[in-house]
Amino acid sequence: PAVTTPRPGAAVNGPTVIGGRLELTSGVSSDPILLNGVVSTLEANTAGDLTFDNTIPLALTDFDDATPSVQISGKNVSIRSPEGLTVIDGLAHTGSLTLAASKDQAVEFFPTATTDNVVGTFAGTLRDSIGYVNANQASDQPMSILASLPGTPLAAVGTITLAGALPAITKTVLVDGELAGGGKAGLDGSGVTSVGAAGLTLGAGSTGSHVRNAAIHGFGFGPGLRVSSAKNLIEGLWIGQDRLGTADATTANAIGIEVMGVGTTENFIGVRDPASDVGNVVVNSTQSGIFVRAGAHHTVIQGNYIGTDSADSVLGNGTDGIRIVQAMGVRVGAGVPHAANVIANNGRHGVVVVDVAPTASPLAARISGNRIESNGAAGVRVEGGRGNLIGGQAEGDGNQIEGNADGIVLTISAVGPTTANEVVGNNVVENSSAGLLISQSSGNRAVANAFVDNGQFGVHLFKATADKRGQASNRVIQNRISGNGNSASNGGIVLTESTAQTIGGDPILGLGNTVINNRGSGVVLRGASPATHGSQNIVMGNFVGLEAD
Repeated sequence: PAVTTPRPGAAVNGPTVIGGRLELTSGVSSDPILLNGVVSTLEANTAGDLTFDNTIPLALTDFDDATPSVQISGKNVSIRSPEGLTVIDGLAHTGSLTLAASKDQAVEFFPTATTDNVVGTFAGTLRDSIGYVNANQASDQPMSILASLPGTPLAAVGTITLAGALPAITKTVLVDGELAGGGKAGLDGSGVTSVGAAGLTLGAGSTGSHVRNAAIHGFGFGPGLRVSSAKNLIEGLWIGQDRLGTADATTANAIGIEVMGVGTTENFIGVRDPASDVGNVVVNSTQSGIFVRAGAHHTVIQGNYIGTDSADSVLGNGTDGIRIVQAMGVRVGAGVPHAANVIANNGRHGVVVVDVAPTASPLAARISGNRIESNGAAGVRVEGGRGNLIGGQAEGDGNQIEGNADGIVLTISAVGPTTANEVVGNNVVENSSAGLLISQSSGNRAVANAFVDNGQFGVHLFKATADKRGQASNRVIQNRISGNGNSASNGGIVLTESTAQTIGGDPILGLGNTVINNRGSGVVLRGASPATHGSQNIVMGNFVGLEAD
């Protein structure tokens, strides 16, 4: 039955258990009222009705003594509780709901609907929850959008199907798609046809948000997730497959995760804290899996599956697994187990870095500790720019690069050659063409790698030169190069029309390479004619055809 507060001045006996609905006709009551087991004080600031359907719980948690203002059906009501407010974003509300709480009061929203209203009143949709957060969050106030409420249509079906593009999130928020019974809530964009529309967008103002535990799929005209703010954590998402793990043409996004330009620094995609975070699965995009655009500096990508999953399924993205364009300080993987990405089966390159040219090498890209395999072109490709690190000297820093067309490629871009890159400590095996190709570029170093059983070349320097001052040759030192090639014209180390390159070095310092048991030649210097064979190359201190010891 309905419970009605008396007129002003009348006595109220409490606590009152709200069952059915509570009607506040006018006046003020300071008596405690029990809302879902939490004793609270409910006050009517103006005359009017406050109605809750008894099928939707209203839980008050994490509040201090400050008084937020809640407006339902146009009537103001203030709620005090020692603990905090949870707003159930559901169809059972009789009117629009707005909130203005103080910044230290945590507020949670629970979308309940599986369908979408492009415009309309408060109807339990994800769209309305986002709009509510954008309109009402105070500075630094913790807000959450959660899928974990039991007994709702979303809990039963598990997927929200959109009718149009969602608004960008413009406030700091936790978006957690974990369902009450376990598993991830799905966000289906197959009905969204506007060009460039994303599944979720962390827009300007959303800095410091956290998105996790959702399956975002079917956004064929844009990215599954677009990040346009800084310092966000993205983890535990399935991008490009539905909540049941199905990945096909209907679940493909154009891009998996797109990190936009200037102002989108220090975003973390994957495992930041191995005790709590889970990597993302980014698969099945028609274009790149993860696209880090110009200006998105210091993005970190760790602990993800890109083009595959934990079962090694073939779910490649259409072009590149990870594409980085003019973004400084990007880190892909690291030399600890939880940070390694698995990047496989992508149509073009596993990782490609384009025109990253910082003023100091520590600000370039670092690609370390990953498993990069079975990509259609290069495992790792650097085009233009300078100062990138592939691998590293510490234990675990090296990448396992296997079964690609080429293992590692350092090459010229439309802007110019690439220089001062370090290729260190990688295991580059069984790629169909070259383990390492350096093309039309100078000043790079390959140190202490294993180039083994690659189809044509262990290391191939193609039209490589020193810089314009005749300095900064490419240096290939202390590598183990074996089992490569298939004819006398290719094999372990091949220089094609290259000048002033350094292969090996002072034997007293142990700078030579071990070049042994290649199926082609050990070392080849070649050109289209004697005039183009190259000159001033140094081949020194190497062990060719025998072990160093």
